[in-house]
Amino acid sequence: MRFLFGLLVVLLVLLRGSLAFAHSHESVSHSEWEKFFEKAGVQGTVVFKELGREQRHFYDFKRAQKRKIPASTFKVIHSLIAYETGTVQKADHLFKWDGKPQWLKAWERDLTYHEAIKVSAVPVYKRIAKSIGSQRMKYWLNRLSYGNGKIDGGIDKFWLSGELRVSAIEQVDFLEKLYKGSLDASLKGQAFVRDILPVTQHKCFEIKGKTGLAFRKDKPHIGWWIGWAKAQQRVMFFALNIDIKEKKQYGLRQSIVVSLLEQGGLFEENFCAS
Repeated sequence: MRFLFGLLVVLLVLLRGSLAFAHSHESVSHSEWEKFFEKAGVQGTVVFKELGREQRHFYDFKRAQKRKIPASTFKVIHSLIAYETGTVQKADHLFKWDGKPQWLKAWERDLTYHEAIKVSAVPVYKRIAKSIGSQRMKYWLNRLSYGNGKIDGGIDKFWLSGELRVSAIEQVDFLEKLYKGSLDASLKGQAFVRDILPVTQHKCFEIKGKTGLAFRKDKPHIGWWIGWAKAQQRVMFFALNIDIKEKKQYGLRQSIVVSLLEQGGLFEENFCAS
């Protein structure tokens, strides 16, 4: 009996050691990235993972694990679900403006689907969500293992003010599968989403990604930017979220990520154009 107990203890120690090794092997903490957030005057987290490599690079691992409301970053998976359900399958699918005033002037016109995701047209995606319906939406969120999979709070706003939550780590893992076409969805649907994602050009790389902004009463808003940067044959997936207290901080979502790509040691200097 003592022998079996001792063997069990040894096995538990070895298991804990192997898990610790796996964690250290797959996750690399960058405390030096704190200066990028301090310079911006915000608190937040960022996760990077390069295509073909196992390691995730992060700042503030605890926050990177914490699920937060995805806001308009949900439009990435939303677009995939729209395609898979046959709701929208063409980038030039036209959505007519109903003539009602909107939060952004850019939304007050007829929009193709490609234009709608570019200007993050919430009214368009609300219409799409209603067409998909709760049952199919829930089914696809579970099938694609997206965050906590909850759609409580209204079919047309659960990703904005409802119960849906996803972590920065989960966002990066989802993006990598989308890029590789390895999600449990059609290859055509995944290619459709990759093609319509907004593009940001940089002298060193091209970024395809989606911003998000979750408004919260009496609390800092949650600002997101997720996507991937490509420099020649290298691809870096990323997900950042920060606490935003005022409108002038909106642009920090992109500037922090770009600064880290330029200076954080993730891309080698020779990948930048001279």
